[in-house]
Amino acid sequence: YEIEVKAKGYSSTRFNKQDTLRFLCSLFCDLVEARDRYAEHEYHGCANAVQNSMNNISAVLEENHYSGR
Repeated sequence: YEIEVKAKGYSSTRFNKQDTLRFLCSLFCDLVEARDRYAEHEYHGCANAVQNSMNNISAVLEENHYSGR
């Protein structure tokens, strides 16, 4: 898939890179929870699919040197 994401924080007036990276980091955290629940219930195919999405988001965050701070 190819997806374009642009985010604008609550206090921002324009879409910007920092808010987009912050959103992706938040999404990554939610995906960790989803992956763990799938694994807990032995839905391994779903857990693997979520992990693939996490890997893609992680790559974007790393290439932009985003630390989440």
